[in-house]
Amino acid sequence: MRRLRVAALLLACAAGAAAQEAGEPAPPRVDARRLDYGLQPRQIAPGTWVLEGAVEDFSRANGCNIINTAFIATGEGVVVINTGPSRLYGEQQRRAIAAV
Repeated sequence: MRRLRVAALLLACAAGAAAQEAGEPAPPRVDARRLDYGLQPRQIAPGTWVLEGAVEDFSRANGCNIINTAFIATGEGVVVINTGPSRLYGEQQRRAIAAV
C-alpha cells in the first residue's frame, strides 16, 4: 500500500509540473528580502501533499526552488520526499508540514 502511495505521489508531482506548463497558476515566488520560499502545501491525495517548485532554471530570484518536494502523513509520522535545495528551505518545509 505504501509503495502505491509513493508511486501515486511521484506521478502527481510530475502532473503538477505539467499543469504549470499548461498555464495553471505558478507556485509562490521566493521573497529574497525576507528569505521566504512562500511554501504552500497542496493536498493531492489523502494524507499526501506536494510543495511545487518553479518550472524554470535555478536562479537567485527563485531561490533555486525548482523542484517539487512532498510529504506523506502516516500513523507513525511523516515521510518527506526530498528536503529541497537548502537548509533554509528544509526549515521552512518543516514549518509548512507542522502547519498541516
